[in-house]
Amino acid sequence: MYDEAVVAVSEGNDLSSVVAIRNSLSTSSIVAFKGSSFLVGNDVDTDPEVNVPSHTVRMVKRLMGLPLPQVDRTNRNYLMLSYKVVQDKKSAVRNNAPSTVPPVKMCAVSLQYKNKECVYRSEIISGLLLAMIREELELMYNLQGQRPGVVISVPVYFSTVQRRATEAAGLTASFDFCVL
Repeated sequence: MYDEAVVAVSEGNDLSSVVAIRNSLSTSSIVAFKGSSFLVGNDVDTDPEVNVPSHTVRMVKRLMGLPLPQVDRTNRNYLMLSYKVVQDKKSAVRNNAPSTVPPVKMCAVSLQYKNKECVYRSEIISGLLLAMIREELELMYNLQGQRPGVVISVPVYFSTVQRRATEAAGLTASFDFCVL
């Protein structure tokens, strides 16, 4: 099971899916690290040289905004991951708790790349995918230099922290938010 992203554009009262992003109706939510750069989306799925589990991140949207204790390590989706979910040492969230309650440590993605451990927050990985989508839309609709407004849908069960993590991913991709 993999996450997918679908893009739709609103022009007037018409809403249409964008098929031209890499010639597909949907984009795989996948990021692979290659050399000093990275590939995102369907390009990873079609390049066997890059689609190597040791440096490929899939299904990261499911981890956005989750504290490490909430990651269900017995879930079959978690067991399929080719990377480790670890504690993000840089970010902590208080979740409106009093200052006497210690902040909650959030989860991050840890993978081996070029024989060293690389740790990324899930919002950053998701932001890379959203940035690719933004760049494709800029080319298709001649929006260079503009920051398009965007609506990003999230599952209804997402907590406030998970919604904020989704916003952070969008801001990483240089989107202006209209609605979340």
